[in-house]
Amino acid sequence: MYPPIVSSTSSPPPAVPCRTRLVVSNVIIPSASSATEDQVGAAYERAKVKIIDVCNQLESSHVLLPVQQDPIPSKEDRTPPVSNVGKQGYESFVTSLKQNICKGDIIQAVPSQRLKKETRLHLFNVYR
Repeated sequence: MYPPIVSSTSSPPPAVPCRTRLVVSNVIIPSASSATEDQVGAAYERAKVKIIDVCNQLESSHVLLPVQQDPIPSKEDRTPPVSNVGKQGYESFVTSLKQNICKGDIIQAVPSQRLKKETRLHLFNVYR
């Protein structure tokens, strides 16, 4: 119904290997039976604009930098992370797993706990 969008890029320098990328923008039409041709066309155009915007960002030589951060505090000034179960809860969980292994109820387990910590870091910098 609609043609695929192909980004026009110049050919890469000989030393750089050629890479292919597929950029997708999903169009959700709540009820296909009640959607008009104009609504479908408008949704398609919005998706097309998103795809072109992403392609332009990928082809740009401008690097988006994360938000500047405050200096990281020294180890003494940092607050320790807080467990969702605590040391005693974690140890009792491990003990119950060992008992279940000895009974033959399970053959393998990976105990875990979630640690929570307040931070002023930008999420992108945490990810990096």
